[in-house]
Amino acid sequence: MAPRKKKKGTSLVGVTEQVAKNLQKMYKNSALTIQHGLDKDSSANVTHWIPTGCRTLDLAISNLPDVGGFPCGRLTIMYGPEQSGKSLVAMHAIANTQKLGGQAVYIDAEYSIHEAFASAIGVDLTTLDYMASNEAEKIFSLIESYCMVFRKENPDRLLTIVLDSIASLLTEDNIKNGHDVKGYDTSLSRLLSSSFRILAAVAKKCNVALIFTNQARYKMNLMNPRENPWKAFGGQAAPHYASVILFMEKSGVIKGKVNGEERSIGRHARAKVVKNRLAAPDTKVEFDIYFNRGIDDHISWMKLIKAFGNRVVFDGAWINYVALDGRVFKENGWVKFSKNVLDVYPEIADEIWLNMTEKYIQTYANLGDDVEIIMDDESTETDGEG
Repeated sequence: MAPRKKKKGTSLVGVTEQVAKNLQKMYKNSALTIQHGLDKDSSANVTHWIPTGCRTLDLAISNLPDVGGFPCGRLTIMYGPEQSGKSLVAMHAIANTQKLGGQAVYIDAEYSIHEAFASAIGVDLTTLDYMASNEAEKIFSLIESYCMVFRKENPDRLLTIVLDSIASLLTEDNIKNGHDVKGYDTSLSRLLSSSFRILAAVAKKCNVALIFTNQARYKMNLMNPRENPWKAFGGQAAPHYASVILFMEKSGVIKGKVNGEERSIGRHARAKVVKNRLAAPDTKVEFDIYFNRGIDDHISWMKLIKAFGNRVVFDGAWINYVALDGRVFKENGWVKFSKNVLDVYPEIADEIWLNMTEKYIQTYANLGDDVEIIMDDESTETDGEG
């Protein structure tokens, strides 16, 4: 049989576009839609970001110079051992949502919110919607309903919902049986598996930033030293539906003198982007947390500036910078440079940041076959998702 001749004036693009239009007409009264082609306004794109309080962490998640952080329309999971900074980063997201004119919701399943500390890092407690509960079914139902109602009444406002934390949730089976959980120890995993399918779709439809924290427990009887020793609660539903997963851990203590006495005033923290559907994963970020004000953003810039900020000159302990307008800045040590230059002159901080990100950002164009590979390690790292 002779092949059918293609009609004049037709193309593959035109045919597929017509197919999409016909399907839209067939399903115009249902929730099923098909879009021919993607543009910058496509629902697949992230249109709004909630800053984390650490600009280097924002950059690691988004791989964009001017925006980044927790993506709206997606689900983000932060997990790690206790006292690793998960709740604090979530509080910074709430404070930044309020500063951008949005609404924030904090669901406290651990009953452990610290009001004075939340206020110190910028959270407006008078406008915060707060709920203290660990009943999983009610919480997930509330999140879904809140997103729908809020977006209907406020089509253009930002909305961030924080659940702290997954490990503290109790299902109806757990509540009915009290301490006798025999036979019901997997009920939370089953509930998360069914609920996260709904929440992922609701977050996208309503363009909401869903931020869930989770505890990590240490595996017992670890036989393989290369095996990941950390395991998150709740099964595999959370890591499957999350677009971004951060592993948080404490890496040191910051000490200082308070009224002449040496005391702990903060800690060094480390975050690894374990999973990232928006940029390259496996990026590590270190930052400092102070107990009286939260994250010190500019302190965390030093490693990136050393590697990619070619206009900042490190001369021994001295740091020199000549601004585009001719001003010269010189400080002894990065801490003084951060406090006396970056904190005082925000326009200089932005200038240095943009210069650094031009070199840092990875694009698909500069990841070709000519990239020099310095390590090809297929071993399992110890700080990934369990």
